[in-house]
Amino acid sequence: MFYHEVRHFETQNTKSEITLKYLHLLSKKLIFSISPKPVMEFSLPPRQEWEGYRKEFCQKVNGHVELFEPESKGDVRYVYLCVENDLGGMFKNQLIQIEIPKFIVDDYLFDLHSLCYVRLVDFCSDGISEYMKKKKKHLSAAYLSWVPVVKFREGYIFIAALQINKASIEQLYPSESIVNYPYDYWK
Repeated sequence: MFYHEVRHFETQNTKSEITLKYLHLLSKKLIFSISPKPVMEFSLPPRQEWEGYRKEFCQKVNGHVELFEPESKGDVRYVYLCVENDLGGMFKNQLIQIEIPKFIVDDYLFDLHSLCYVRLVDFCSDGISEYMKKKKKHLSAAYLSWVPVVKFREGYIFIAALQINKASIEQLYPSESIVNYPYDYWK
C-alpha cells in the first residue's frame, strides 16, 4: 500500500519508478535497533506554546540523553525520536532511542535528521505526502522519497532518502546523537 501511494505521488513529480523501487530495496539493508525502554516520558504544551517551552525542554532532554547514551561505537549514530505514547499512562509522549550503525547504502544516504514516526491510521487516512506536509516535513528537490524503514508500535518509522552526491556535510557526518524534537519543522 505504501509503495503504491508513494509511486503514484512521486512519479507525478518526474521521479523514476525504478529509483523508488530501488530505494525501498536499499532501505532493507539499513540497520535499526530501537531500545525497548523509552529514555523519558513527557507531556507537551500545545504547538503555539512550543517556542516558549523549547529551550527548557531541550535542556531536560539533553540531560536524559547523556544518561542513556552508550559509549562511542565508532560509526554508530543514535537518534532520539519523540513519539506519541500509544501504551497509555499519564504522559502523552515518549523519547525513544534508535541505534543506527548504517545509514548510507550504495550511492544513497538516508537522512537521520528526517527520521520520524507515523501511525498507520494517519498514513492510511492522509497518505504519506499529505501527512508530512501537515507536520511541516517537506522534501526539498534533493530528496527522492520518504521510505518506511521499520514497523514500530501502531505505525512505521520513516526516513527521507537522497543521492549521496546531493547530501550536505551535516548529513554525511552527523553528530553521534541527534534529537528530533516534536513540533520542529524540517525541510
